[in-house]
Amino acid sequence: MRSVEVVLPTGGSRTTGPTRLWGALAVLVSALCVTGCSDLRAADLCTTYAQVSQRAEDIRSLDPKTTNVDELRSDLDEFQTSLDQLQAAADGRLDTVISDLRSAVNDTVESAVDAGKKALDSAEPLVADSLSDVDQRWAMVKQRADDECDVG
Repeated sequence: MRSVEVVLPTGGSRTTGPTRLWGALAVLVSALCVTGCSDLRAADLCTTYAQVSQRAEDIRSLDPKTTNVDELRSDLDEFQTSLDQLQAAADGRLDTVISDLRSAVNDTVESAVDAGKKALDSAEPLVADSLSDVDQRWAMVKQRADDECDVG
């Protein structure tokens, strides 16, 4: 490989060898990759968040009076899977609020299991309370994820 003559702004010139050029090129490529990788991670988080938001709306629209226990359990299990994906995409940035939400979802699943063992009329208020807690916890996740994705 040959040397390249670089004209300096001060009017002088300097000859650089291939090692300097490769080094400068490596720094430039690394900087672009880091920026691009960061943007890709943010895009992945925001895409996953949009998908989980739709699942959350589905959960929020559940009516314990009209939803049977098996459907409720199934919907909540699917929501848990969505939360796993969001937590992975968030790369640690939403761990605490997602864990709190996951706990509320687990409580709701337990209420649904209890509802299957009890008369629906007596268990429905417990399930409704648990779903309300899920809704409150989701609001916290939503706020943090909206901040991360510049939604507003």
